[in-house]
Amino acid sequence: MIPGAFPIIAGAAPYKANAVHYDGSSYLRTTSALTGAVGGTQGTLSIWLKPTSNGTPIFVIGSNLSVQLVINSNSPNVVQCAVRTTGGTGVGQVNSGTSGIAAPAAAWHSIICSWDSSIPTAKFILDGVDVTSSLYGAGTIGWNASGCAVAAFSSNPGNAKYEGDMSELFVDQRYIDLSISSNVAKFRNATGKPAFLGINGERVFGTAPLVYLPNPAATVNVNQGSGGDFTITGSLTQASTSPSD
Repeated sequence: MIPGAFPIIAGAAPYKANAVHYDGSSYLRTTSALTGAVGGTQGTLSIWLKPTSNGTPIFVIGSNLSVQLVINSNSPNVVQCAVRTTGGTGVGQVNSGTSGIAAPAAAWHSIICSWDSSIPTAKFILDGVDVTSSLYGAGTIGWNASGCAVAAFSSNPGNAKYEGDMSELFVDQRYIDLSISSNVAKFRNATGKPAFLGINGERVFGTAPLVYLPNPAATVNVNQGSGGDFTITGSLTQASTSPSD
């Protein structure tokens, strides 16, 4: 496996995150369920985005959209993470409320969200600010549904696809309390840049998450997490800027 960059050590340069450009036709996908995924009530997702257009999927599990992160195209371009059962019954959602990401974006944006529908509780941190708007019911999230895609819908990748730059995708079926500032700092450092999550993303929970994609464009499909690799469709290139810049 290929690390995205090197950890911060005494005398070394700060962590520099890789960033990949998706041109609106390219995407990552696996038709299998993520290795080790099981149904549950919890989840965490973190990513850095610089979209060219909105109304497109960023990360999707399953044909019934068991886990779905999307930037809605309707004003004010709200970022929404919705979760469902394997059969498609809604369990809940956490989103950025009245805050959003307009496209084309002039700067990088960080998204960190985590939830536990059994409590229920959820937090959505956009660019370091708690903008949580959530609605949760009961049900088991279909983390183990077949099919997973980045920048496309997993069951029908021919539909709308993400266009823009993406970096440091981290997805797991565990919950972290984002009301604690030190937990937010695991993803976003004090200067507002990506924190080093470990070679396999293990610094957040102590072990690797299901999905962690820190690699450059040529190998971004190699999942440093535990859930298995993706296949690249189309042409991916390095983004012209990084959220670490």
